[in-house]
Amino acid sequence: MRHLIIVAVLSTCSVLSSFGQTNDTIKTDTGLKYFLTKKGTGSKVKPGWTVIQHYTLYLLNGTKIESSLDSNTPFSFQYPSKGVIKGMNEAISLMNVGDKGTFIMPPDLAYGDNNSDPSIPPNSTLIFEIEFLDVREKTLSTELYAALFDQPITAESAPKINEALDLFEKLKTNNFNDLYVEESDINSLGYRLLKKFPLASIEIFKINTQLFPKSANVYDSLGEAYVSIGDKENAISNFEKSLQLNPKNTNAIVQLGKLKN
Repeated sequence: MRHLIIVAVLSTCSVLSSFGQTNDTIKTDTGLKYFLTKKGTGSKVKPGWTVIQHYTLYLLNGTKIESSLDSNTPFSFQYPSKGVIKGMNEAISLMNVGDKGTFIMPPDLAYGDNNSDPSIPPNSTLIFEIEFLDVREKTLSTELYAALFDQPITAESAPKINEALDLFEKLKTNNFNDLYVEESDINSLGYRLLKKFPLASIEIFKINTQLFPKSANVYDSLGEAYVSIGDKENAISNFEKSLQLNPKNTNAIVQLGKLKN
């Protein structure tokens, strides 16, 4: 799901009340408000590095939308990324490894009125509890991205899909050479490619289904990629697979309703 993005274990009410009461609340020029509940001693993220974090997402009324803690699977993405909301990029830029914090993101830093997930109403203010776990310079997704494109990347650059797939098979044979391999990291790469290079995006999402075949989210993302190229048959197949693994996947339910009508 696109909104899989980013902990202090607090009740919803305490999140909201403590935000209003803390003396350490900071408001940035963009309108992001935040305060740290724990200060770490690690480094800051550098452009091109991969962020690894836990997150819990709430609506402003206190409704919990999702949490990486529920599956105990950290979320990761290459910073900065167009595959996550603006507020997430900004939040991570303000943190050090080891930090925990609460971030309130206005609609223009979140999804605005452009969000396909029915669990998040249009123009919602979002609350994220974020724990910045680690950063990595190299991951499987960064290696695949490097194989996809010759440097420097220009407006005429086209992805070399076969080269990336060959690299994946080679790395898999060598147990990925100790690279960081995580579902959300690869998923972020797929969404990064989706708008301009949907066929490459599909291949990246397929890799994720190989690596994480029991994850409902990887099939949900692959289904969205097939929707983007008008392939209804494969889109339906993958949304149905996602729903088998997670019957509560509202995005798959909505998408299947659209595709079958």
